[in-house]
Amino acid sequence: MVDARQEYEETIKDLLGPCNEVLLDYEGRQISPEWLDVPEKVVLALLRHGLVPGDDCHLLFRVPNPWLEQDEEKIEKILAVVARANFLFLLAARRLGLEPSQNAVYELTVPQINSRADIGALMKIGTLYRQAIDHLFHGPPDRVDAFLLARIPEPERAGLAARVAQVRLVPLVENVGALAHLPDLLESFYAMLERNRGVPGLPSGSSFVTRDGGPAIVRVFVAMSDTAEQSGKIATDAAYALMTAGRDSAERRLAEHARRAGELAPRVTFLVGAGRAGFRGGFDPAHDGVIAQFARADGVTLQGIRADAPADADQLAAQYRQACVALQQGPLVNAAERKSLGRLLETGVTAHTATLLAIAPLVAPFGGLVPQTRVRIRATGSVNYGRSIPEYPEEWGGGATLPDNRDLRDAWPEGVTLPRAIVFNLGCTTLGLPAAMSDLAALDKRAAVLLGRHVPGYREILASELPSFVRESVALVFGRRFAETMARRCLRAAAAIWADVRVHEELVLPTSLFAMLYLRYVAEDADSWDETKEHESLATRESELIRDTSNGSFSAICAERPGERWAVLQTLVDADEAARLLLARELTIEEKREFVDLRIEGWLRALPDTLSRELRRAWAPLRELDKDALTLRAIEQMIMLEQLRGSRGA
Repeated sequence: MVDARQEYEETIKDLLGPCNEVLLDYEGRQISPEWLDVPEKVVLALLRHGLVPGDDCHLLFRVPNPWLEQDEEKIEKILAVVARANFLFLLAARRLGLEPSQNAVYELTVPQINSRADIGALMKIGTLYRQAIDHLFHGPPDRVDAFLLARIPEPERAGLAARVAQVRLVPLVENVGALAHLPDLLESFYAMLERNRGVPGLPSGSSFVTRDGGPAIVRVFVAMSDTAEQSGKIATDAAYALMTAGRDSAERRLAEHARRAGELAPRVTFLVGAGRAGFRGGFDPAHDGVIAQFARADGVTLQGIRADAPADADQLAAQYRQACVALQQGPLVNAAERKSLGRLLETGVTAHTATLLAIAPLVAPFGGLVPQTRVRIRATGSVNYGRSIPEYPEEWGGGATLPDNRDLRDAWPEGVTLPRAIVFNLGCTTLGLPAAMSDLAALDKRAAVLLGRHVPGYREILASELPSFVRESVALVFGRRFAETMARRCLRAAAAIWADVRVHEELVLPTSLFAMLYLRYVAEDADSWDETKEHESLATRESELIRDTSNGSFSAICAERPGERWAVLQTLVDADEAARLLLARELTIEEKREFVDLRIEGWLRALPDTLSRELRRAWAPLRELDKDALTLRAIEQMIMLEQLRGSRGA
């Protein structure tokens, strides 16, 4: 686990290295006392290194969404930590003879701001932050800060508190519908702040200015990873193009509101949250088109690559800064192209959703093979932050041009949740199905030209991801018909983007071996027949099996008892969705193990002889391993494959 000290050390290292801003992330995680000290330690350490946070470098603080983590006491404690860090910063700056232009932590970002209703979560955070400031001096005994109370005289408190209260609220938008309609969302955001003008304790439009004299900035944090996980790569890139094209419109609308209120007209700026993996944004020094594409925003994150490949991170930061300096106006998006991008977004979401419904149940257990790096909360947070059923608000087309939330809930197997984006990407890719392939049904030559014009990184990403598609392993886990369909789409995509996407032959055998291990791991990891099943009625067992597998045709096995139903089970082994039976509690663990062996045997017979012989030889000792040894072997194979692919999956 990444502990508080490691997070602190990484933050300082990043800011002394290639980054000029760091995200302090308190979303969806368990907060222990040592974590609450991190912000002030970071602020004071930067001063010791001769950097003034807020001027020389920047700290963006991510707080929980109060609609999703409904623990107001916890959130206020987190916000009190931010306020305390800013008070300490101002006191230290005074001691050092510095005159900082703004707070050390002057921006708070709130995740999952995807509809007009979610703007209330931003308002709630702004209100709780001001309340936390007040409680440091006048709150309950457990909230009052004795250190600050002793060092800030009464006459100075109001002035310093007003200074500390100058923070900007930054929506973190993670939905293609909201990104495609960003001017509407931001206008609603500004209008809501406008209504708070003059109301004590509430954030208002003046909070867009965090330093005396301006400028006024409306900043938007744009998530590429979770957005792509929910809606697919094509839809996410199309939404990005519509978002950047809508900047001028958003600024014109906000300027009109500002003029009426007598405020400075705000600029709209974008921070893009992207990772190195193609599905997560593809921000890598090998992708010049991605760098040029993101240079049209105002900043981009170096997720993962900082720790995985420090030399590449330095190179990437330098390339990005050069691209920003040499930035040329991207191609204008005219009205016709806006419509085309909108339609492409919709077809991309439809294609991705169909793939997601087919693969999600079997990808979900993959999280058990990937160690967590942070202590995440279970009941809320990591489960509910957009990683279960994707939602498309009606105001952006949900239920009309985008999927209806009720239909998705009906189609989604009960209990299936998506892993976090890193794990989802790694899981799909390790199984031979790169996550960027999920929406290829929406890609034709016309779409490829449109994407190439407005999001030039898409072609690079697809060309680098598709050679990791291994039809053999996909057929074993997800079914032959599904694998053949994806293979045809892969060939059509290759023709559309004019790229050589032949599979890397060295990936076929180890990826296929991992798929064999994974099937057995799924069988061992899932709940199996136990004593309670003995007392359940046939109707209850059938209902549960259908819920577990999302397939009514498997219910025939419930008519027989364990040990007496091989005549039925054998007919299902080669069915496309048969692997889902390994998730069901209806089967005993012995039946599941035998089922895996039979499915693998039928699959091996369809492979070329050379590959089949090598896989049989490798599998013979592995099938005898117990659960713990098998899990460890699967993790080793996963890591080996990740290194073989160039360490970009995670």
